[in-house]
Amino acid sequence: MDPSSLNAKRQRLVQHPIVEEAVSLWVLQCQHRGVIITGDIICEKAHRLA
Repeated sequence: MDPSSLNAKRQRLVQHPIVEEAVSLWVLQCQHRGVIITGDIICEKAHRLA
């Protein structure tokens, strides 16, 4: 394995692109407001939007 391949990130397939986009926008809004959110909170939001 060459060093350049160690830095490459694997792309993942998005199964629900609309939910993914909505959650991404929500996370950005929270960050802009200074709200601290955890992975569990993000997952809960995604489940509510799905």
